[in-house]
Amino acid sequence: MPLPVRWARSLAVLAVAGAAACGDRSAGVTDPRTPSDAPSAAVVPGIAIGADSNPVSIARGASATVNVRVARISGFTGAVTLAVDTTGSARGIRATIANATIAAGDTAARAVTITVDTTATVSTTPASVRITASGTGVTTQTLLLGVVVTAAPTGGAFTLGFAGTTTGSTVVVGQSGTVRVVVRRTGGFTGPVTFTADSAGRPANVTITQGATVGDTVTLNIAAASGATPGNYTVTLRGTGTGVTAQTLALPLTVSPVGTFTVAGPTTATSATAGTTVSIPIRVARTGGFGSRVAFTATGAPAGVTLTFDSTARVGTTDTTVTLRVTLPATLAAGTYPITVSAVTPGLAAQTTTVNLTVAAAGVGFTFGSPLFVGNPVVLASATNVITLPINRTAGFTDPIAFSSTSTVSGFDVSVSPATRNGAEVVNVGITASGDLEAGVYPVTVTATTTGGRTLTTTFNVTVVRNNPSFGFQFVGPTTPLTVRAGGTTTATVTVQRISIIAPTAYLNVTNVARGITVTLDRNTTAEGTVTLTITADATALPGVYAFQLTGATERGVIPPLNMSVTVTAAGTTTTGNP
Repeated sequence: MPLPVRWARSLAVLAVAGAAACGDRSAGVTDPRTPSDAPSAAVVPGIAIGADSNPVSIARGASATVNVRVARISGFTGAVTLAVDTTGSARGIRATIANATIAAGDTAARAVTITVDTTATVSTTPASVRITASGTGVTTQTLLLGVVVTAAPTGGAFTLGFAGTTTGSTVVVGQSGTVRVVVRRTGGFTGPVTFTADSAGRPANVTITQGATVGDTVTLNIAAASGATPGNYTVTLRGTGTGVTAQTLALPLTVSPVGTFTVAGPTTATSATAGTTVSIPIRVARTGGFGSRVAFTATGAPAGVTLTFDSTARVGTTDTTVTLRVTLPATLAAGTYPITVSAVTPGLAAQTTTVNLTVAAAGVGFTFGSPLFVGNPVVLASATNVITLPINRTAGFTDPIAFSSTSTVSGFDVSVSPATRNGAEVVNVGITASGDLEAGVYPVTVTATTTGGRTLTTTFNVTVVRNNPSFGFQFVGPTTPLTVRAGGTTTATVTVQRISIIAPTAYLNVTNVARGITVTLDRNTTAEGTVTLTITADATALPGVYAFQLTGATERGVIPPLNMSVTVTAAGTTTTGNP
């Protein structure tokens, strides 16, 4: 709520009075009179600013708080921001304001703290502290707060404390350090304070001398000679001044021994393969309280090998372990290579260690993954099954790979599709068993050959089962290809046709499902009709064709399985089936 107009006017009058006391007749305070007081003036929303006391008298070395109040007039209700400015004031006068923003509707006074340094000049003429009040859409108002600097009263005293969050100091034998002490003067005392360290409690060969003084803060220099004894001490600092009582301050002091460090790599050679990157840990052993930063470099690697530390280890780290990363070109010859690691820190001798890297020649550039099926793959005599086989390429290997497979068993035929792959994908191994093939387990070997003549083989087993002719049902699969994105789901409908009246119920199952693919049935038994298969591809499934079988049985025998497949595309691609 805006203050009464009379009180608002009195605030402005205070501001003008303060300006007059400071010798400034143009205080920048607008005329706060109401329209009835100022003929021909339009009603303009605004603000008025005043102080509870103006001017104020403050002794050198002391401070005072003045409440500043703001009134909103002629309909202004917005927020007001206060600011203080001592530019142009007498030297040694400082001012701060707490909570300078006055929110809309807030009428509380704001405290302005005026501090007069011990160096300020005593004068009966007030110095001016400019305080402004501003708001959106209104004219900024200025209050000139007069400050009369008086002499400090006779007598006085001082107290001592550590600057900031300091609670003590640490110095290394043979080195030096500092601690900062704040002198708080009261009662008009303005003189200098001289510091000494009492001999009682101060360790031998440690000296404490007074350094630079900035304002009320004094820097004390601490030096520990080479003969200083490491340990924890409490040193009494004594401050004295003319005409005041001496004060003491207890300084917790730690004298640390001269430290050092060593570095070491693995005790045995590190193994790696050409064309890969290997990480080697380097340990930093710190002794004698050594805690400085250590910077690392590595040299001695053969041409084409890259040696790197992270940025922290290169410029200096306090860690106890750093990692050396060694990147090997694929063309690097097999052998053992010594690498020298150096570590440096200012003031101490460099430390080195040698790590041995045993390199094996690059492999064929790829590996076979495990066949993507659950359990042992099965094929029915007189039927075909498809097994998906992943191909994992090593970094940087992009050569085409040719695939082949042969069978020495009559009636057991194996083929690989496609015959050549250029990317890190999968191949499909088709297995066909003739109708007269005996039931049993048959090995399948797939050979892959690169354009450079390097070969790799993998072998897995396939179980052949024979069918009972009294099955009673047959499956009719979908006529369109099945496609699903990685991380997506699609469905397929299969018809279960009854071809015999002697088998009342068919029991259904899905087998030979590749890893990364999930296939579920909407029901596991039927007298005949259709069943719906829901096919889900994991988000991590590789693009390619994945085979699986719909199998069934009756009380009389096995239903010939239906070989099915789904094409998995990369996540985000458009498919022709359900996503």
